[in-house]
Amino acid sequence: MSSEGFLEMNSRHPIFDFNVHLPTTESEVDDALQAEASMAVPEMLDALVEVEDQIGSNVEQVNLMLFNPTLFVGESPDGFDSVVARLHEIAPESVLTTLIDFRHPDALQAVDRAREAGVDGLKFHSYFQNIGQSDFQDALRVALRAQRNEMFLCVDTSYGTSRMFSHDNLQFAAFLSGYIDEVPLILLHSGGLRALEAMLLAESNSNVWLETSFSINYWRGSRVEQDLAFAYDKLGSGQILYGSDFPYVSMEAAIEETMGFFEYHEFNSKEVEAIAYKNAERLTTQITSE
Repeated sequence: MSSEGFLEMNSRHPIFDFNVHLPTTESEVDDALQAEASMAVPEMLDALVEVEDQIGSNVEQVNLMLFNPTLFVGESPDGFDSVVARLHEIAPESVLTTLIDFRHPDALQAVDRAREAGVDGLKFHSYFQNIGQSDFQDALRVALRAQRNEMFLCVDTSYGTSRMFSHDNLQFAAFLSGYIDEVPLILLHSGGLRALEAMLLAESNSNVWLETSFSINYWRGSRVEQDLAFAYDKLGSGQILYGSDFPYVSMEAAIEETMGFFEYHEFNSKEVEAIAYKNAERLTTQITSE
């Protein structure tokens, strides 16, 4: 895609980035995730400055991932309201999603505290949280509590690492879909290599959405790119959300690759607009207005 074409398409479509992490000083992904997992409120506020630099120039709104699973275990952290206020000052329609240690005895109350503090979604990450089949019931309890609190649910459905067989995240998402039917259930990364399986799950559950982050960039030029295009076309643009996975993928690179992907695979302007912004706007308005 030419730079002119990218700029023209980007100017026509505002961007709601549904998968944004708080940056850390670590360069390796595993180290960065561990740093995110221990991030306290003052560090979050510092990291928000870097996210702020991206908003306006690259995107309009974000779904900000909070990776510290113990953030709301016990009392809500001092000063967390300043994180929410700062994010909404930067991008008023933005939302927050958090991990919670679903094994902790205080997990259900932690979900309540997160919601009361202004968090809109709950995320599960099978590889990072070591979610195997034996954990499904405990995770479900927390997911049901989030549903009761009218929070959307995100499941990381990337595919890879040495845990790809022992921690089957799509199996976990399918399990959740049998119980989560009142709020959106979002498959982050669209299943990656297993995009067609993710599509089948979304096709049979109208509240299941696919999200584009990382996968379009990573699988460019492979047969998986064709699977992603087929899945999005087959499912229809109404259940697809745009995301970057910033800072693991730069926002600029994610937008350019994604817009080029949609142009190459002949998605029309209305479909791109829905995926880039309108679907997220519809989803978050539903959650934040209830």
